[in-house]
Amino acid sequence: MEIEGNSAIETEQLKLGLKQAGLAEGYVFKRSTMERLELELERQYVSQGRYDAQIETEVKKLPRNRVGLKINVDEGSVASISHINIVGQENFTQDELIKQFELTTTNLWSWYKSDDKYSKMHTINEFEFTNQNGKKIDNNDVLGKIHIADFFFTTCPGICPILAKNMGKVQELYQNDEDIILLSYSVMPWIDTVEKIKEYASEKNIIDNKWHLLTGDKNEIYNLARTSYSVSYTHLTLPTIYSV
Repeated sequence: MEIEGNSAIETEQLKLGLKQAGLAEGYVFKRSTMERLELELERQYVSQGRYDAQIETEVKKLPRNRVGLKINVDEGSVASISHINIVGQENFTQDELIKQFELTTTNLWSWYKSDDKYSKMHTINEFEFTNQNGKKIDNNDVLGKIHIADFFFTTCPGICPILAKNMGKVQELYQNDEDIILLSYSVMPWIDTVEKIKEYASEKNIIDNKWHLLTGDKNEIYNLARTSYSVSYTHLTLPTIYSV
């Protein structure tokens, strides 16, 4: 496997991501997986503000029922902010509001601060998993809300109890705030059945409509962790806060 043209994302990082998605030397080659990965790689570059990035793949047949794979990356350029215009403000001037922004239009120090590099708000990929009550939970359930997510498994003896305790504190603090929701994805869904996580939820005094323990297909959960929460397989118990 060859990867050319990348610099913003290192080759080893790309290869690791491809391997986790099912594409690596010695693996069975599936063209459908490759097509999905092309779109995912482009999405990763778009999240960096590189809207003109392009991914092209070349598949070459080799002897003994093998293929050679070459990925050509055109990372494009980072979009820059050329103008900011605010309408509708009454109590503050436009200059006063713009000073509160982390990003601004291109200026003398932009080459150093990168304060004119625009990228889209991070979003979570579409998902659908089952919670402790057997209810399907998907993107629509967190749409427009702030959600706090972590990755756990019910028999985890190490950091999981600490995470559960801290998530419990958040639940208690915001239990009456309908705009905040908690999600805990099981990283051992083949063990954490609905019945198992229901028992766990009872032990942790989890409020059903506030905190959802989620189980489902392992590959879908792991891919969501990597592509949407930027969590590696070795750090699947770190909490993350997102607004959707």
